[in-house]
Amino acid sequence: MPNALIVHPLAQFRTHLAEALTLAPDSVAEQAEVWVALSLLEALDLAGRVPLDLVVTAEVLADGTGGDLSRRLKERGDAAPVILLTQDGAVAYVPEPAALDQVPALARQFLAPAIPYPQEAP
Repeated sequence: MPNALIVHPLAQFRTHLAEALTLAPDSVAEQAEVWVALSLLEALDLAGRVPLDLVVTAEVLADGTGGDLSRRLKERGDAAPVILLTQDGAVAYVPEPAALDQVPALARQFLAPAIPYPQEAP
């Protein structure tokens, strides 16, 4: 099962994003485990224990930035795409908070290759 990580310093945004991913039609959470972290260090710790298929992060974190997180994950060899919630963007641009409803569709787009589909019988 693919793993999606939401990193945001504000609990209401983490909750909103997690709910958006789990309540959307064709929900990502039906096909992926959704994890949450509130800081760069917490996200890196989790990434060291759980293979990630997608990261959704705020640009400003208490102990760094979403860009720092993206760079550190890549330096560690983690190839998970990163959706950076800022105008500077990473894989996708999602202005915060106005367009948070765009995140589930982006998550499905990036997680689709990691979701195993049943093989058709020959």
